[in-house]
Amino acid sequence: MWLVDGKGPRKRELSFTKSTVTTFKLLLNRMKVKDVHQSYTAPGEPTLLDILDDIKWKNCYCKQIIAILEKLCTPRSFLCAVYTGDTELVVQLLNNGDDIGTNSYIGENALHLLAWGEESLRMYKLLLNHPAMTKEIINELDREEKTPLDAVYCWNQSVEKDDIIALLKKKGGIRNVMCDEDNHDKRSDVFD
Repeated sequence: MWLVDGKGPRKRELSFTKSTVTTFKLLLNRMKVKDVHQSYTAPGEPTLLDILDDIKWKNCYCKQIIAILEKLCTPRSFLCAVYTGDTELVVQLLNNGDDIGTNSYIGENALHLLAWGEESLRMYKLLLNHPAMTKEIINELDREEKTPLDAVYCWNQSVEKDDIIALLKKKGGIRNVMCDEDNHDKRSDVFD
C-alpha cells in the first residue's frame, strides 16, 4: 500500500509521477491478482481502486493507475459504495453476490454507516427492501453495541432522520442504546 500511505496530516494527498506508474506496473508483475483485489485494511473496507478513486485532484499518472486497476477488474468495496451513495454500484455489487451484511473493521454494517449521511433515505430503502436483508442485519450491534436504529438516533442530522427512523422501525429495527441531545450514549432500559 506504499501508493496511498502518506505521512503526516496530508495522508493520501500524494503526487503521482511517471516513475510511480512504472513502479506500480513492476509490482503488479510480481503480485497475484487476488492481492490487488484485497481491501486496504479489512474485508468490506476500501480497495486500492476505491482509495485512488476518492482522490480529489487526480493527475494523468493517477488516472493511469486507476485505468490499470479497472482493466484488472479490481472490485469496489460494497461499504464504500453505500457510504458514498452510489446506488448504481450498490445494485451491481449486490447482483454480483456481495454480502449485504458485510461489516467494517469496527463492526458497522451498511445500515450503521448510512446514519452519518445527509441524504441517505433512498439508500436505506434500497437496502432494506433487498431480498437478502434480514432482521439480524437490521438489528446487528456494532462495537459500541448500537443497532443501526441507535446509530440514526445518535448520529443522523439530516432532514430525513424521522423518515429513516420510521422505515427502520417498520422493517423491525429495535433500539439497544439511548443517546442524549449531544449524541452521547445514555444507557437505559427504557426505549421509545
